[in-house]
Amino acid sequence: MDVLPLPEKTGQAIASYLKRRSPKTKDRSVFLRLRPPFDQPVACDTIRGAVRNAAKRCGLSTRISGPHRFRHTLATRLVQTGASLKDVSDLMRHRNLDTTTIYAKVNLEALSNVASPWPGAQS
Repeated sequence: MDVLPLPEKTGQAIASYLKRRSPKTKDRSVFLRLRPPFDQPVACDTIRGAVRNAAKRCGLSTRISGPHRFRHTLATRLVQTGASLKDVSDLMRHRNLDTTTIYAKVNLEALSNVASPWPGAQS
C-alpha cells in the first residue's frame, strides 16, 4: 500500500462521503458500484466514464477524454517542482524509467534563469 500526502479538505470530503454513502459495507474501497453487486469496487470503465461525462458537462471534452490527463498533469507538475524521475516513476507505477521521461519536458524560461552564459559569448 502506498502512503501519499492528502490535502486536509480532500481528506475531510472523503471522510464525509464514506460516512454518508450507501450501501454500508466493510469493503475498504472508497468508491463502490451503484449496481449489483453493490459492495464491489468500481471498475476502470466507471472512472473513465465519470471523467468523460464531467468533462463534457464542463465543455472540456476536447481536452479531457479520460483519467489519463490527470496522471499526466500530476507527473508533469511533480517534475516541475523538483521531484526526481525515479520518484515519479515509482508513484506512477511505470515498469521502465524511460516511460517517465516523457514528463521531463524542458521549460526554456526556467532554464534560462539558471543557465550560465556560453563561454566567449557577448552579453
